[in-house]
Amino acid sequence: MERIAVKSSNILLVGYDKDKKHLEVDFKQGGRYRYLNVDNEVYMDMMQSKSVGRFFHANVKAVFD
Repeated sequence: MERIAVKSSNILLVGYDKDKKHLEVDFKQGGRYRYLNVDNEVYMDMMQSKSVGRFFHANVKAVFD
């Protein structure tokens, strides 16, 4: 899975597997988390948002396994 560097105070890299619908988030303090069944729209919205971290906390962290 290719990971893309993002501008965020907490998030370092974001990767997405469109076929499996897996979203992976690497944090600057360490750790990588995989979220399952994430639609491509959610990934695209997150990557295009003004604040990747804010979008992640509001729309991914507490919503997806």
